[in-house]
Amino acid sequence: MGLRMEPGRGIGGRVLSTGEPFVTEHYLTDPRVSQDHAAVIAAEGLVGGAVLPLRFRGQVTGVLGVATRTRRVWTDADLRVLGKLADHAAVAIENARLLGEAGVREERLRTLSRVNQVVSASLDLDEVLGAIVRAATELFSGTPAWIWTADAAEQVIESRAFSDPRLNEGSVRRVALTEGLVGWVATHRTMLEVPDVFLDPRYLSSAMGWWQTHGLRSFVGVPIIQDGRLLGVLSFVAARPLRLGAEERELLDTLVGQAALAMRNARLFAATEEREREASALFDITRRLGATLDVGEILHIVSEGTAKAMASDVARFFRWDEARQRLVVARAINFSPGPAEALAIRSGEGVSGRAYAERRVCWTDDRVADAALLQHSPHTEAAMPSLVAAGAYMAAPVILRDGVYGVLVSSHKGIHTHTEAEARLLTTLASQAAAALENARLLEVTRRREAEVAQKSALLETTLESMGQGLVAFDGELRLAAWNNRMRRHHGVHAGLRVRGAAPRGVHPHDRGARRVRSRRSGGADRGARWPRHASSSRAGSSRRCRTAASSRSRTAPCAEAASWRRTATSPRTSARRRSCGRRATRPRRRAGPRASSWRP
Repeated sequence: MGLRMEPGRGIGGRVLSTGEPFVTEHYLTDPRVSQDHAAVIAAEGLVGGAVLPLRFRGQVTGVLGVATRTRRVWTDADLRVLGKLADHAAVAIENARLLGEAGVREERLRTLSRVNQVVSASLDLDEVLGAIVRAATELFSGTPAWIWTADAAEQVIESRAFSDPRLNEGSVRRVALTEGLVGWVATHRTMLEVPDVFLDPRYLSSAMGWWQTHGLRSFVGVPIIQDGRLLGVLSFVAARPLRLGAEERELLDTLVGQAALAMRNARLFAATEEREREASALFDITRRLGATLDVGEILHIVSEGTAKAMASDVARFFRWDEARQRLVVARAINFSPGPAEALAIRSGEGVSGRAYAERRVCWTDDRVADAALLQHSPHTEAAMPSLVAAGAYMAAPVILRDGVYGVLVSSHKGIHTHTEAEARLLTTLASQAAAALENARLLEVTRRREAEVAQKSALLETTLESMGQGLVAFDGELRLAAWNNRMRRHHGVHAGLRVRGAAPRGVHPHDRGARRVRSRRSGGADRGARWPRHASSSRAGSSRRCRTAASSRSRTAPCAEAASWRRTATSPRTSARRRSCGRRATRPRRRAGPRASSWRP
């Protein structure tokens, strides 16, 4: 049992090659027979035998052989009986083969249907890829299968799912697109079959120990492509050479197509969830920032929102200290107080210092690997090991109108591959912080100016009240704007008072030609007299200057314009007495008769 007959070797091999019956009366002494199986014949004690081909639809599908341990002469009748038996055997074997293939196809269809259900029902990438590699192992008779996912941005390919987790122990998990057999498949996007990996120059020598430990030698890799974009590689490893026929290749194409669809759907779903999480975090930050103008609370909201939106371990807000000329931690989330207080970063030092100096987003995926490029000072380098998250971090400057306020930092404990999407998100968070801090600064400036105005108003009010004259001021609409108590007591002014018949802006109230004044001494003779025009005053400002000046004069100092009018409207004697008198001018008594129409507030 287990004897393998190859064409041309032994009696069975001769019949397979020629397709004709063969009879021998003594196997070991017949010169027509090769002695490849002589040891088996001698051990069995066989002497003669007859072998006939099994034919089905003109094709030799096997042989039927009979043998004896004694010498025997084979007749034509014997050969006719053996021929009929061979025909029946050929049909039976073919039917059994077809039935077996039908069973295999049915099982494969069930497996593909199960994979399709998993792909349709789940959007978790790890779950879907796990189901695919397990199905691939079942479809190819237990051959271990791997799925590698490609990262076009990083130009690497990484092992993501495998049918047997034990085979993943000690294997290479991450390689460049130009390295190894998997990298070759990803780069050329072509199926690759390698019967013996140890003889192939594309083989990654660093994985030799793993291959030898598990007794593997053969490799098959198929690229997973969707809409012209490389998503990954499906690979198989085996101890014996893998030979894929047309049916196996068709089955493999179907499986790869399902894997591509599952990976695309899972990635789209993950990207959608990521965008939804980021949008929710940004909305929450915007809502909370809109309700406060306190700087400390703004820094806390932004730091907490950064850790949530970036899915990072630690978030820090560095503020530039002018006195120390360093970046110091103003607020931190999930960060120990001791190490936070010890950090003082110079401009241009590390990721945070470069972000501050260059006014752009900077990051490192591996702080240890990039230590030479970061150029930390000895003081900062000594504080790094005590930090909670110092494996990878990204920093974005917070820029206000008057300069850079500080730096917003997102950190991870281990190695983390940052993306351009994360850089845009952190920039958005820094812009939100800058807008909120600018509003807080404007509020502080407004409050300071209000305090200065209030102080000046109080000083002006004190000054007005300390003066012995009655003072009053009008605004642009000729409404009473300010006065002191002396003016209120003498004239009874009140808020909201407005000059009746107020002149238009730029016209002096004394320039109204229709106003007539009647003097007690003139007896109405000057009824046609008018207020004199100011020849020297401009039309665009005389009203405001004269009105303010008139309101601020006391009775002991009448305005020059009024004195000039009195010199023309009253008797020379009265005018001379008033000019020479140092006492306060008295108001002339009214005579009985029509009331004088004087200009008054």
